[in-house]
Amino acid sequence: MKVKLNIRRRMMLIVLSIGLITLVILGGVAFYGMNGMRNLALESAEEIGVRSALNSSSTLEMQQKKELSLLAGDKSTAVNQRLTTLALEVKKIADQMTYILANPNLFVTLDVDAPAQADADIAFYVRRSADAVFSQSELGLTANIRDFLIRAVANDDMTDSMSVTSIRNFTLTAADNRALENRQAPPIIFDAINTDWYRRATTERTLIFTDAQAVDGKAPEIFCAAPYFNPDGTLAGAVCARASLTRIAALVEDISLHDAGFSFVLDNRGRVILASDKKNSSSVAPPDLAVNLNIDVRSSENLALADVANQMVEGFKGIRTAQLNGRTYLIAYAPIERTDWSFAVAMDESEVLDPIVENAELIRSLTQNRIVELDRHMQNTMIYLGAFMVLLLAATAYVGRRLSDHFVEPIHQLSDGVREISMGALDKKLDIRTGDEIESLAIAFNAMTDRLQSYIENLTRATADREHIETELNIAENIQQSMLPREFDFGRTEFELFATMHAAKEVGGDFYDFYMLDGDRLMITIADVSGKGVPAALFMVISKTVLKNFALATTNDLAAALEQANYRLCQNNDEMMFVTVFVGVIDLRTGRMIYVNAGHNPPLVRRDGRFEFLTVEDGCALGIGENEEYRHEELMLSAGDVIFLYTDGVTEAMNAAGDQYSEKRLLDRLNGLDEHLTAESIIEAVARDIKNHVDGAEQSDDITMLAMKYNGLDDCADKI
Repeated sequence: MKVKLNIRRRMMLIVLSIGLITLVILGGVAFYGMNGMRNLALESAEEIGVRSALNSSSTLEMQQKKELSLLAGDKSTAVNQRLTTLALEVKKIADQMTYILANPNLFVTLDVDAPAQADADIAFYVRRSADAVFSQSELGLTANIRDFLIRAVANDDMTDSMSVTSIRNFTLTAADNRALENRQAPPIIFDAINTDWYRRATTERTLIFTDAQAVDGKAPEIFCAAPYFNPDGTLAGAVCARASLTRIAALVEDISLHDAGFSFVLDNRGRVILASDKKNSSSVAPPDLAVNLNIDVRSSENLALADVANQMVEGFKGIRTAQLNGRTYLIAYAPIERTDWSFAVAMDESEVLDPIVENAELIRSLTQNRIVELDRHMQNTMIYLGAFMVLLLAATAYVGRRLSDHFVEPIHQLSDGVREISMGALDKKLDIRTGDEIESLAIAFNAMTDRLQSYIENLTRATADREHIETELNIAENIQQSMLPREFDFGRTEFELFATMHAAKEVGGDFYDFYMLDGDRLMITIADVSGKGVPAALFMVISKTVLKNFALATTNDLAAALEQANYRLCQNNDEMMFVTVFVGVIDLRTGRMIYVNAGHNPPLVRRDGRFEFLTVEDGCALGIGENEEYRHEELMLSAGDVIFLYTDGVTEAMNAAGDQYSEKRLLDRLNGLDEHLTAESIIEAVARDIKNHVDGAEQSDDITMLAMKYNGLDDCADKI
């Protein structure tokens, strides 16, 4: 017959059984294993010490190399920023010259025949070629750039001089007098048009940096130049900044390498154009890496150094070793992207390795001391463990009896109370005062009954509220969709058009629009409001309405329409929301398209059977600054050409792995389509490709696309 035990006896039996079994097993294993562990620990300690020394040495070496690489990267970034600042100043002055030529009525004709003042900090003078032919009015109009040139030289300590050269071969120059010999202006005869910087800037029609060059035996210098244009887009001249490399030498010198290292800069031809030159110090660059514009380091007989130079010229970032003057150096290098140069920091390898050797010796010494202490500690532990096990066995028996008495009675009370609560008596209250977790459990049960009653009431209300919110969001989604034009048939044969917008949430911030400004001009718009959800949807409604109103009111000046819309959106914009916009107006008779971009993704245009990204001026998004100015650009469309507009939700659509759809994949997909597809088929093909890419991943941003295929008047006549 099976004997039934009550809770008290079961608890007592369990506690004693577990305690006894645990102590017997633990005691046997402990005394058997402790002796083996003692021997194993002593043997392992020595090995651990050796490995620790090796690991710490390896880690320290990696850290030293990493710090050297970071130093090279920081300095290359600093040099790149200085060159970028110089390029921005040149581009700004070139843009100002283009503006002056486009608006001559806003400027006066200045007299610039007076000689330059040698005592001034900044000298301003005129030079010309021997056969230059130009009018005084041309010179006087160009002279309105004088203050810009002087201010550029005065504010940038890297710039020796700043010049504007007209296609008529006269040059206006502002120069730092300290850079001029005897504080006198150079001769007035100067054939600027045949200089390397002028030919490159005007031929390539973009901002350029020349190679480093030594003029008249002086320190190496570079020229940064950019073209400027007449109102009709023809070349008008070029702006040039002349900068001595000694002006940025401080960035090379200002590195704390003590006497064990140096730094240098290679250009894209493998020449050393800057190098450390600290006086009375061994940190000066060795002869192999001294400044010399006639030697390509890549052809050095020192193969390791030539390999480093090759890596630097190729634009890589890394760290290598090379022998220089009988010493081994670690050379860390990083590219200077603006000019395709590369910056390098070299450190004597012994300076890196000596601390590592000292660290390894220190670890070995500490390990031996710890082995002696470990042996003594393990012996004492075995003695204490035996005594502890005896005391623990006695305490287990005593505590087991007391615990069984303490816990059993409250458990019975708790069991009865819980049974009633489980039957639905939520007004039942348990009164248990044991001062321990059982009392806390009883209090928790009492609180639970109160919360259950409250939860049932709140759940009923919350369910009703959630259903109401979902209904309102569905209505908002329908309203937003109804605001977007969905009738794509204009009854016109000159073009066909299709667009879609899929919001990431119930409502979104993207929108598109299209409408006829008059009988022959079609306006297309695509935009992306900052943020998502209801706030973005509200701002989208305002933006769409404001844009259309000003476009219809200002039909002949698209840039002015955007400026007025921007000013209106900035008013009372307390939430600082903004919208990127691309708008274009196509004359259906000629195919001439005028467009303005306000911070939006550049569209793609299919011409001659291939899609390419349209080059657009990156204007400021609407809603950021009240006084932003916008400029329109032009494009001529031929029959069969296609314009594809989209928001960043297309190119940034991500799959589960976080990979974006990307501009490259969009371009490849469009170029893989049949040229005879309709605008609707083009968008459907891209949408399917995006869906295949995300492969079920949650949509993170609104996806909006618009395609317009221009058929042209000739094609229309054929169809009629």
